[in-house]
Amino acid sequence: MQSTLRLEDAAWVSGGTRQIRLHTLPQGKRVRRFSLFFDLSGTKSAADALSADLFAKVLSLIQLTSTEGPVWVLPGMETWRLMQAEAGRQVQRGTDVPGSGTTFTMQFHLDLSFRDESQPGTDDGSLSTSLFRAHMLELTFASATVWGVGTLALTAGTVRVEAELVEEDNVPQLSWVKFIDLASGMAVLDQGIIKTAILCDAAGDQSITQAEIGMVGLTVDGNPVHPLNTLHESLVSLWNADRCVQGGTPHELAVNAALFLPYVWTPRKGGNLTKQPAVEKQGEARIVSGSLTSPRLVVRLVRLKTDTQAAKLAVQTGAPADAGHYEPAVASKSPPRSVHESQRRGEPTKKARLSYAALPGKLRRTPTVGMTGNKA
Repeated sequence: MQSTLRLEDAAWVSGGTRQIRLHTLPQGKRVRRFSLFFDLSGTKSAADALSADLFAKVLSLIQLTSTEGPVWVLPGMETWRLMQAEAGRQVQRGTDVPGSGTTFTMQFHLDLSFRDESQPGTDDGSLSTSLFRAHMLELTFASATVWGVGTLALTAGTVRVEAELVEEDNVPQLSWVKFIDLASGMAVLDQGIIKTAILCDAAGDQSITQAEIGMVGLTVDGNPVHPLNTLHESLVSLWNADRCVQGGTPHELAVNAALFLPYVWTPRKGGNLTKQPAVEKQGEARIVSGSLTSPRLVVRLVRLKTDTQAAKLAVQTGAPADAGHYEPAVASKSPPRSVHESQRRGEPTKKARLSYAALPGKLRRTPTVGMTGNKA
């Protein structure tokens, strides 16, 4: 059963930080998303105007930590771009500040989402409330004049925070949403399965042209996902075909004027975690050509769970007291053949190892799948 819980409100403060306590989250539930609803106001000169696409710059950083480590470390603008990248469209854009009048309002929202509708199990990534109850959601605001538009400045406002909850008893995927600045044109990727990766302009207020990012490459464990001559226009066109839900502005990306450059995405339909690029040792993202001085990689990883983590999470999500066999969930009723073959050989394939460590699962009394866990 789905339900919504209103958490604390946060008063806007120029350049300051507000912490939202999460101790009121109920036990035994899963969080699909945290939603931030902004109701802000300010003053300006009559001619000052601002696109609603830039409202999210009001947050210089959003941080969310769980008992299993960081979950969300991302500025507001990058969160806004990620929302579009994963929804395939712009969501609740808000109304532009017009070039008239001397006061204005900003009403928009941002989602910290864990649910993935493109996966067979849409709530596989929804996270147990027990991971958050001892932690806080931290919002760091930019300055009142962060947009640098004439005399436009915020003077007051509130952020309303809500959690969308659902019943679910599987051990979840462990998401980590973060950013990496590519000052040298290269970023090292952490261990995990990459669900989404996009390139943004950290300045946040311009689209990306072919001259700014022309060619990119991506390797995982030494194997190419995108060769080093992958073109800007190829990635934009493929994202529009595979992920975008509706043609035309504002949903599609534009070649040579992309609000973000898509790098890795899950197809709109038929997505599967085991099909995504997976880093077991090390991955590298490279910008091969381009003049952009502030490129930033935004990535959603699924962490790899150890046996100890899986067992701990299983207990937190209500596993039977006498259960002792952890098994990952798979899309079909029987495990992939590669798992059985790996077990017989005693040398699990990369897919089998990563499936065990990344997929959601259950702690059972009696094993139904013979499989070697991730002991690291």
